[in-house]
Order: sequence, then structure tokens, then C-alpha cells
Amino acid sequence: MASEVNTENDAADVDICRVCRCEATTDRPLFYPCLCHGSIRFVHDDCLIQWLKISRKEECELCGTKFRFTPIYHPSMPPGRLPLKDLINGLLRTFFKALRYWLHYLIVAFCWLGVVPITASRIYRCLFAGSISSILTLPYDIVSTDHLFTDVLQGGLVVFCSLGAFICLLWLREQILTGGGPAWLQPAEPEPVRQLPVAPQINVIPPVAPIDELLLAPLPLLPPQPLAPVNVEQPLAHNEPEHDEIAFVDAVDDEDGDDEDDDAEEEQANLIAQPAGAAGNAQNQENNHNWIDWDRAADDLTWERLLGLDGSLQFLEHVFWVVTLNTLFILIFAYAPFHFGKIITSSKTFRRSVLNSRLETPINTLITYGCVNALIGYIFISFFLLITFTILSFVNYLTRIRRLVGLAYIVLKVALLVILEILLFPFVCGIWLDVCSLRILNERTITLNDRLIQFQMSPGTSTFLHWLCGMVFVFYFATFIFLLREVLRPGALWFLKSINDIDFNPIQEMIQLPLVLHVKRFVTSIIIFGCVIILMFYVPGELLIRFIPKFLPFNVKGSLETVVSELMIEFILLQGILPTLLEQGHTRTMLKYLLQLWVELASWILGLRSFLLGDSPSLTITNTPQVDQNDNVLPMPIVAVPDQVQNIQAEQAPPAQIIPPPPPQPSSSSQPFMEPSFFRFRLFGLCLFTCLSLAFLSVLGLTIPATIGRYLLGLITGSARLHELYTILTGLYILWLITRVIFFIRSLLPFDINNILTRLKSYSILCIRVILCTFCVIGYVPFMIGLASELVLIIPLSTSIEQTAVLTPLRVWIIGLLNTKIAIALIMSGPQWRLKTVLERLYQDGLRRIDFSFLINEFLLPFTLNIGMFMAFPYLAVSHIAPTLFNSSIVHQIERYIYSAIISLMLLLAFIIFQIKQLRLLFEHVRDEKYLVGRRLINFER
Repeated sequence: MASEVNTENDAADVDICRVCRCEATTDRPLFYPCLCHGSIRFVHDDCLIQWLKISRKEECELCGTKFRFTPIYHPSMPPGRLPLKDLINGLLRTFFKALRYWLHYLIVAFCWLGVVPITASRIYRCLFAGSISSILTLPYDIVSTDHLFTDVLQGGLVVFCSLGAFICLLWLREQILTGGGPAWLQPAEPEPVRQLPVAPQINVIPPVAPIDELLLAPLPLLPPQPLAPVNVEQPLAHNEPEHDEIAFVDAVDDEDGDDEDDDAEEEQANLIAQPAGAAGNAQNQENNHNWIDWDRAADDLTWERLLGLDGSLQFLEHVFWVVTLNTLFILIFAYAPFHFGKIITSSKTFRRSVLNSRLETPINTLITYGCVNALIGYIFISFFLLITFTILSFVNYLTRIRRLVGLAYIVLKVALLVILEILLFPFVCGIWLDVCSLRILNERTITLNDRLIQFQMSPGTSTFLHWLCGMVFVFYFATFIFLLREVLRPGALWFLKSINDIDFNPIQEMIQLPLVLHVKRFVTSIIIFGCVIILMFYVPGELLIRFIPKFLPFNVKGSLETVVSELMIEFILLQGILPTLLEQGHTRTMLKYLLQLWVELASWILGLRSFLLGDSPSLTITNTPQVDQNDNVLPMPIVAVPDQVQNIQAEQAPPAQIIPPPPPQPSSSSQPFMEPSFFRFRLFGLCLFTCLSLAFLSVLGLTIPATIGRYLLGLITGSARLHELYTILTGLYILWLITRVIFFIRSLLPFDINNILTRLKSYSILCIRVILCTFCVIGYVPFMIGLASELVLIIPLSTSIEQTAVLTPLRVWIIGLLNTKIAIALIMSGPQWRLKTVLERLYQDGLRRIDFSFLINEFLLPFTLNIGMFMAFPYLAVSHIAPTLFNSSIVHQIERYIYSAIISLMLLLAFIIFQIKQLRLLFEHVRDEKYLVGRRLINFER
């Protein structure tokens, strides 16, 4: 027993490879190439090389140590340098190999960036030309060299749209398969009449009898599915042929053919089960037969093989299929709807209805665009598919055609609803914003007719600008709703969907819900957003024009001719102040606090505290739909409980019985409320108070920031005509600072005088640290970088040799701030090196927890030495050495271009060093290609 234990311990102490788990041999020794300890420190050379090829790594995945190898060359390799003949042959082989790759990549780029977009563009133009001559000249147009660049851009857009639509169709198909389609689209279940009346007897197990009696007994007269009586112990399930068992039985019969008397039972079972099994197998092959192994094909088809980057020419087939499918997409999804819409807009009925309307000019302008005609065609096709599906619903033997028509209608419905929600709705909001802000942003002479004229002059630009403005407004309105949900009682906004809800799927709603409901929602949203825009812009504008007529309109065309230009102000606001304002986490907290104050004021005035903010979890009246934490309506019953129940003892009169909700829904996710008297009138008062508050706050938001910004920027620039974007941003930042000070003073009020002094002392020290860090990081460093940029690039390019360059500190700092942000972005996105590590630590510490010694020693001191020497040495050379060698004109030229020449020389030197390294690598590649035999692992020296 002791010898066995010793043997096991000796076996455990033997060193083994951590890859193959084998011991060392004379021809395969073990190495320890990393810092790992224990039984995983050793590895075979070939095992490690194989593992590195599979894992595509160069270091240990546990300790991170990089593995080192020494090359093994053939004994015939000459010592020292390679012979010139071998070097030339290797260089030629490498050159021709690189040339072959470059030619292949050039063909790939020509096909994907030239052939595909040009073919798509010219086929698109040919189809929409609408003439037979364009079709006949299509082969010549495809190979023509006219307008190549514009055709490539247009064709790239067409290909992008076709591929995007194809991907969206596949994604929508997955949504329909996973979430299910509407109830009217589901296929009808098979009629139960067609099932055989004796089918339930299949799974009936007869009484157990001896095998001999069972074999001699006559078989029951059943339909041609006698599977259950065959095997008494393991009857086959209904409609579930077991092919594996049948194949296994056949194999046993083939092997044991000599023992027919002993296996009579199995032979008889096979005689009975074989027809049913064969039929089931044939049916299964018919249903599940697939010509291609799609999983394996998907695994084999990579992006490199698809695009042709793997070196093969198989991508030419992919190019052909892309061109073909793109042509079919243009023909089906663009050409047909466009011509349907063209026919509708060219009809006499449509023309007559347009002539009788007041919007004749904009409608005639819109229908000149092909996308509008295509949209009209899609609407017509959708209604045609809906009518066709309704007619086919009365025909029972066209189920597949009816389902196909229904799927096409769902796809078009979802596409039109997406266009309605994402494109049309923001565009309408943008039009509302433009109409309601005419008196605010423009002179009083600007009218709606002027806007219509501008739209006719540039409809594309006008449409995009209106859509963009509306999209920004919708985004900020949704952000406000998110903030409002955090303040109000859970359930107060039950009529608004929450995007944060994981169960909310707008695409599924577009698929499931009827079109009429979506149209009602769209109209309701337009009305709500229109009313909000009127209260935020039109009403404040009219009030300001009536009471403060000189305050409006806002100046959006201001210009300065002083030293401080608008470009500097824009850099300061957009690159400095605005990012600082947005990155502060207290801004959202302050807005939430102000919103909570407004809600408390409204609840105190109207007596709706229970409805808006909620109460304690006592007995309440719940006359609103119950919702979950995302304000989704739950199927809770509405039960009114009188107020007197709270004072009744539980043993005397139990409270009203409330029907419990469904088990999956949590009861604490929605908070009920006490319904006061005259509840409807109070809700009407809440709506009125919201409208008045919105108009009042809009007036304050338009006047106070602009007034503060005009005053401060007027003192700085000396001009009264400033762009209102700058004045409003400056005023908002000043208001933010004042609000921060007020919040800080309010946070000190609960403490005594000693704690207040202690906090003031700590905050003073923190403010001094922040000011010093801000001066170093945001003031000194950008100024030096801006000065270097002026000397190297801006002055030599923008100032002639006869002129004198004028440098202003503010201009230099602004340019340096912009260049600093660009340089930091490039460094942080590049490889890991010393400067990137320093910047990452400074960013993690922040201004409040920054280490001054680390900042000075690791960043400011090296930065000052490098940039100081770069600017000081050329200046000393020009000031003291150049005048002794050249005349004044040449010295002036040297002074102007010396910094640019030094930078150019440094770049040239870096390029030469890079090329030398590449040549050395090329030499090593040629040598290894001919004489390298293998590599040997090097042990890690501890």
C-alpha cells in the first residue's frame, strides 16, 4: 500500500507539458518560457508553436510574458551577409509576389468601387428615363467614361439603399417569425374531421401476453398505421417515426442472418414497421431536404472571401450576383412604385383636386421629385394588397397566395410607418418650428409666402433643414419626458410608452396593431407637439413684440471686424464652455430639482399631490390604469375604496376586497393615489397651469440668457451686433454658474459655523487646485501648441514675405485648444506608449484628484523642454548666427520658414529611418525564406 502511494507521488512530481500533458524526452525536451509556476510552467517547443498558431498570440495568456524564439538556419547558409545573387532573387520574388497581390487588390477595388456602383447608377438612370432608346443604348452607357465620379457616388448610394433594404427585410422577417404576425395572418389549423376515428387506439397498450401467443395471435384490423401493437414494451409515438431504431434493427438483421429462428420476433416486427418507417423517412426527407448545408456555407463564407481579399477570384461571382440582385431591387422596389405614383399624379382627378386646393404650388413642387411619386406608389400598392387579401380571404384553396399577399402588406405597412415616424413627423415639427419662430428670428417683413418661395428655390435643402430641426426638438422633448418620469409618481404617465422598457418593441407594435390606430397616434402626436411649439415659440414671440418691441428679432447674421472675431468666440463657446457645461453631472441634477419644485408647486395649488407625487401606501382610490415601473398599463381592476375605511378596525369591518392582479405583475411597481373631489376639473387646471408655465418659462428662457450674453460680450468685443447663438450660450453658462453657487450655499445651511468654515476651507483649496490645473492643462499647453502651429504652418502659408505677422494671445490660444483636442484624440486612439499612459492617468484622476507631482514631472516638464527647445534653438540661430552669414532679406526669409523647414526635416528623417527598418525586415525575410529551418524556444531567465 505504501509503495502504491509513493508511486503516485512520484508520478505527480514528474514534469509534464501543459499542452499535451506528456513528459520530456531526449528529442522533445521541456522548456519554461514564462513566469508561470507549478505544473503549468513547462511546455514542449512544438506544442507551444502549434498553440500560438491557433490562438494567434505572442505572449502567455496567464502571466502575459512574451515568448522568445531563436531562429535555426541551414548549415549551408553563408556567414555574414547574403550573396548578392540570393539577395536579388529574394527581392525579385518578394516584388513579384507583392505585385500580384497589388494587382489582385486593384481588381477587387475596381470591381466593388467601380463596376458595381457604375452599373447600378446607369441601370437606374436607364430605367427611369422611360424611353426605349435608353434601353437600347444601355450596353454602351455602362462602358462609357462620361461622368464617372458622379455616377460612382450615385451608384454607391443606390447600392447602399438596396443592401440596407435587403437587410431590413431579413430583419423584419425574423421579427415576424419570432414575435408572430397578426391574428388574421396566421394559417388556419387543420380540420379535425380529416383525422381517422381510430387514431386514439394507436397508443393503447394491450395486456401483456407471452411472446408465443402474441406471435400466433391475429393482427388487429387497423388503418395503415399499425405501429402501436408491434412492440408491446416500447410503442412508437403518434406521427413520430424513429429512423435510428429502424436502421439499427436492419443492421442487426444483416449481421445475424444465420439465426433466423432465434430472431423471428424481430423479423416480424421489421416486416410490420418497415413500411411505416420508410414512409415517415420519405416524408421527412421531402420536408427537410436541403441542397446546401447552410450552416457550413455560412461558416465558410467570410468577409475576406466575399470581397475577394483572400487572393481568390471567387468574388467575381459575388459581384455578378450583387449587380443582378441590385437590378432586380431597382426594378421591383423603385421602378414599379415610381411609375404607379407617376400614373396617379398625372391623372385628371388628382390634377383637378390639386387645382381646387390652396397648396397647389408646394404640391406641384413635391410631385416633381421621384421619391414623392414612389411614396404615393407604395401607398397605392399597400391598399391594393389589402383589398386583394380581403378578397382572397373568401377563397379557401388559395391559402399560400393569401399569406404571401398578407406578408407583403405587412412589410409595406411597417416601411410606411417607419417613414411616417422617422421622416415625416420630424419634418412636420420642423415646419411648425419655422412658422412659429418667424417673428423671433426674422424681420417682421418675412412672411409664409417668402418661406414658400425659398422652399421652391431649394426644396431639398429646405426639407433637410426642417427635418433636422424637428429631429433635435423631438430628441430634447423625449429627454424631458425621461426626466419627468423620475419626478412624477409611477403611473402618472401611463399613456406614454417608455423606451427603456425591455418589453417595448415598436416594430412588433407596427406589425400587430391595425393601421387606423397608428394613424390616430400620429395625429395625436402632431397635435400635442404642435401645441407645445406654439406655447414655446409663438406665444412668447408675440408677447415680447407687444411689450418689448426692441428686443426682437434675434440677430443671426452678426459679424465683427475687431481683433476678437466671431471665429474666436465660436471656438471658445463650442470647444470650451459648451463641452464643460455638458460634461458636468450636476446639470441634470439641477434640472431635475427645478422640475420637482414645479411639480410640488402645481400639486400644492391644485391639490393633486397624491396624483402627481404619490402618498404613503395606505388605502387609496385607484381610478387610473395600473402600470409597471416603465409606466406600461397593467390589467388591474378599478376598485373604489371609501375614505372612512381607514378608520375602521380590521376585525370589525374588513376592507374592500380587491381582485388580485395576475401573478407575473409586481404589485409595488405602480403606486395608486387618492382621488380628490372635482378630479376632472383639477386635471383641466393642471393642463392649463402647464401651458401657462411653459409659456412663462419660454419667455424667461428667451430674454434672460440673451440679455446677459449681449451685455457681457458687448463689453468684451465693443459691438452691439452679435450672433445670438453666442449671447444665449454665454448667458446660459453664467446662469449655470449662479445656480451652482446657490446650490452650494443651500447645501451649507444645515451645518453649524465650524463645519461651514471647514467646508469653505476645503472647497477653497479645491478651487485653487482646479484653477492651477486648468491654467496648466487648458491654458498653458494649448497656448504653446497654438504658438507652435502659428510658427510652423499658419504664418508661412497665410502671410507673404513682405508682410509682418501679428500674433494675438487669444487667437493663438483658441487655435491651440482646437489642435490640442485633435492631438489628444489621435494619441488616445493610437497604440500604447508613454504619453498615452500619462494622459489616461490624468483623465482618470480628474481635476479634483489630480497629482501635481505626477502632472509636473511626467507631463508638463517633458512637454516644456521639448517644445521650448523646438522654438528657442531656431530663434537663437536666426538672431545670432544668421546675421553674420547672410544679408537682412535672406535672414528674414530664414526667420519666416525655419520652423517649417525643421519640421519637414524631422519628418524626412523619420521617413528614412522607417524605410531603413523596412529594408532590414525585407533582408531578414529573404534570408529566412531560403535558409530558415525552424525556431527554438528560449527559456525565461529568472
